[in-house]
Parts: sequence; structure tokens; C-alpha cells
Amino acid sequence: MAETPKWNPIVLSAKVFGHISQGLYRTPAGAIKELVSNAYDAGAEHVKIHTAFPVFNSFSCEDDGKGMSLDEFVGLMNGGIGYSEKRRSEGYPTNFGRPVIGRLGVGLLSVAQICDEFNIVSHHEESETAFSATIKFPPYTRQDIDTFLKKQNVAGAEEKIRSGEYFFQQIPYDAKKKGLKIFTKHLRLSFTRRMKDLKRYGNLKFLKKTGPYEDFDAFIKSIYLPRAKSLFFLSDYDQLIFGLAVASPLPYPETGRGTILLEIPSVQQYQEKVKSYKFNVDVDNLTLARPVSVPSDAFGSRPSNCAVSPIPEVVPFKVEDGSYNEKVSINKYEISVKRSDLRFRCFEFQYKSEINNQELNFNGYLFQQTGRLYPKEVQGVLVRLRNIAIGSYSADALTYPFGEGPRFPMITAEILVNNGLEDALNIDRDSFNTLDPHYLRVQAYVHSLLHEVIFPESWAEEKSRNKRRRDKAASIREHKFVESLSKVSRQRYVSINLTKDAQNKLKSYESPVVFDAPKHKVEVSANHPLTEPIFKSKKHAQLVSQIMVAFERANKERDEAKRRTLFYRLLQDIFAS
Repeated sequence: MAETPKWNPIVLSAKVFGHISQGLYRTPAGAIKELVSNAYDAGAEHVKIHTAFPVFNSFSCEDDGKGMSLDEFVGLMNGGIGYSEKRRSEGYPTNFGRPVIGRLGVGLLSVAQICDEFNIVSHHEESETAFSATIKFPPYTRQDIDTFLKKQNVAGAEEKIRSGEYFFQQIPYDAKKKGLKIFTKHLRLSFTRRMKDLKRYGNLKFLKKTGPYEDFDAFIKSIYLPRAKSLFFLSDYDQLIFGLAVASPLPYPETGRGTILLEIPSVQQYQEKVKSYKFNVDVDNLTLARPVSVPSDAFGSRPSNCAVSPIPEVVPFKVEDGSYNEKVSINKYEISVKRSDLRFRCFEFQYKSEINNQELNFNGYLFQQTGRLYPKEVQGVLVRLRNIAIGSYSADALTYPFGEGPRFPMITAEILVNNGLEDALNIDRDSFNTLDPHYLRVQAYVHSLLHEVIFPESWAEEKSRNKRRRDKAASIREHKFVESLSKVSRQRYVSINLTKDAQNKLKSYESPVVFDAPKHKVEVSANHPLTEPIFKSKKHAQLVSQIMVAFERANKERDEAKRRTLFYRLLQDIFAS
């Protein structure tokens, strides 16, 4: 007869219990990200996530890291979650020179957001021991949470709350199975139902394939234009893949659609550093990469059609953080597009300062294109702490205080924090305390950069580009009208020139239009007594000139019917273009 397992209560602080019970993470990807982070800290080279696509009736996350000892597990279950301080544990390994991500040990229960019971199997390399465990962490109502939280005593010390339960057993160690595996078939109905809705699955919708994505480039093709303006129009499964790819410490894609960011020296250096960590994440056998491919606009611009200037321009600006002011500079790279008048820019930056005796050190890039970025989930500013994304892209650029109209969606940026900002990190590791001095300095840097450099240049470039396009369109319209005029006149003309009589000798009874047949041109007087008031508005000067030419040319015909027919024919050609 099998031995009845001994269930033990999970002990949490009231603070940690409140966060986990209410849903510590905003999305399933945010929760699963914590399992990936744990594997990264444990020195794993591979993390394999399986969602049982397309039925989604089970979930597993397996890594080949150092594993967890039974003592560590029991310690976490008995009040250690929220207090593990992994970075301060002596001898904690960091394979391949990776910076340690985790700090409080909260990630183990992150999977409770998508299920209410799960299993763990760990083969601990250092002690050569292994165990399996089952954890039950049921969902709680708001009333349950309030009842638990009221158990805090009057003295202010945190009450330890018994929430959920677990049991464990030791199993034989197998070196070939080293690492940690978390798996469950007890998925929450809401998670399974949303994942199973694949009507908007990108692989099916755009690539006409029903199975998993063939490779990561196929996924990239499905989420970038002309595919989807927002991931909202794709399935929750696509959003899960994208969320995990953004959050994880992964390199940029180097094949397929790729990205021109890798032509920026500092981004290329960062790429090599991340690749040296030798960390891979698979979702249903799809190997993930950082899902950034720019440019991506309504004009169909592609990275392969772009050329990055080899030498950057150094652009100075001033960071204003309250009463604190500091002069800094960034490198600006101009990006041209083949067979287009579009101009993109990429700015690389690096910042280092000491705030309240603590160092803040970050670098990164900001890419600015002409026109809105797609999908919209890559618009804005993303903060990475120790290579892990904190939350998602901030579409308002960390609450930028000025109105910039349509120029916000034209930028995407990553701030790569090397040191500092950790005290600003909330327990969910998905958001920041916005009053922290380090966060305020990062925010001030971004806002100053946008206000002093990015948006003013964007406005100037937009005006210049629009003028070039108006001039080109005007030239095309004139060419078409001159062709039509030449055809009906049986006389070759090449241009219509707007002129001014310097001595104002023209009389009101004289024609303001001169057809100079020998020189193949038509001259229109802008200061003729009859037309001068009309030409005060430059906006319609070309249209007025062409109508005047049409009228004067038609007026040369002796027959009234011919005059009328010719005028309306030329008028039709004018407005047709």
C-alpha cells in the first residue's frame, strides 16, 4: 500500500502572500519569465518550455542548470520566499560571467499564476541529490486575502501566513538529468481557454500553416508589417512567445529579417556580451531571440534596404533632474533607405553618475524612424536590468510630460542598466517605484533627450521631408499639364514660370500670360494688376498659374465653341493630376 504523502503548509510573509495571491504578474509571459530567470541564475544553458500546443492541457519548464537542493526548497517553503537574497549567498555560481538576476526567491511560485497545482523535480549537481515535490497554491478571493492580511499583529511585525501546501520525497540522483523541471496539468481554465483560441494565430493567419512556427524568423515575419499593427490582433499564444522573447536575456536575431541595430557599435558589443552567456530559451521547440526588427513602418521599409552612416555625429544636450543639471552627449547615426527619401536615426548613449552615494550606470540606444512603428508593442522605452526586461515597452516614454502628437509611436529604445536602479524595483520585478532617485534620473535622462534632441529633429525632418514631397508632386503635376498644353496647342512647351515685372509696367487690359514659343516656355506674371491679389497666397500659386494659362490659351481661339471646349479640357487635365 502506497504511503500517504505528508503535506506541509507553505509559509509566506503577509506582504509576499498579498502580492502573489492578487496575481503578481501582469501576463502569463511575465510569470513564466521568472522561471527563465531562475534557470539563468542557476547556470543553465538551455530552457525548454512546452505548452502542449495546440490543446494547452499541460505546461512544463525544464532547464539544465545546477538545480535546487532539498534544503533550499524546504527553506523557501518555510518563509524563505521574499527573503532569499540569492546575490548575497556566498559561492553562488554565475556561469559564463552572467550577472545574477534573482534576488528574493519569489520566482518559484510564479507559475501559480497559471495553475493551482504543480510538480517540481530537481537534480542538484553540487550535492548530487534529487527530490520531487508537489505544490498546491489555490486561488484566493479578495475577501480571503483581506482576512489573511488582517492577521498582522498590532506591533507591526509581519505575521507568517500559511497559504497552500506541499509535500516532497527524495529520489535517486541522475547527473544526466541535472537541473530543475516544473510541470503541471492543473492549468487555470482562463489560461487554457485563451491559449486555445488560435483563430488569430500568426502562423495560420499570415503564413497559412497550422503547426508551430518553423523558426524564429517565421514568427518575426508574422508580427511585423505588413502582418500586424498590434499583437492584440494576434493570438494569446503569439503574445506569450513575444513576451518571453522580450523579457529573456537573449541576443538579437542575426539571420532572416534581422535588424540594423547590429550595425551600431555599442549594440554589436552588447550582442557579443549576451551571446557569451550561452543561454537559450525554447518554446515548443522554437528557439527565441530578442524580437526587435527595425525599421518597421507603413512604407514597407526593411533592414536590408537601409545603410547606416559609418561615422556618428556627437550631439550634446543637458539632463535636467529637478534642480540637478548635467551636460552629456550621445552619438547620432543617420540611416538612409534605398530608393526612398526616408531618413531614420539611431542614437547610442552611455551614462554614469553617483546618486546618494550609489552608482547608476546604463547605456543603450534609441531608434527613430519616419512614421509609426509596428507592431505597437515595440513603441516606446524598455528598461532592462541585468539583461532582463522590467515590464514592457513604456509607450509614453516613462510618462513624458509634453505633447508630441504622432511622434511618440516613431521611437523604440532600450535602456540597459549595468549598475544601480535595483532598489527601485518592485517585488513583482515588473515595475519600478517611480519616486526612487535612480529611477528619477533615468526618467530625466530620457525626457531631456527626447525634448532637446529627438523630437525637435523629428519635427524639422518631417517639415523638410514634406516639403520635398510637395515639390516633387508639384513638379509631376506641372510636367503633366505642360504635356497636355503642348498637345492641344500643337506647340512644344517645357515649363511654366512665375515671374514678376520689376517696374510694374503691365496694364490691366494686357494678358498676364505670355506664350514664348521660340523658348518653349510660358511666363505668368505674379504682380499683374488683375492677378496680384490672388498670388498673395503661395499655397495655391501653381494651381492658379495653370488655370490662368488654360484660360489665356483657350482665349486665343476665335470660335466660341472651341474656346469653351479647350478651356474645359485643360481644366480637366489640371484637376485630374
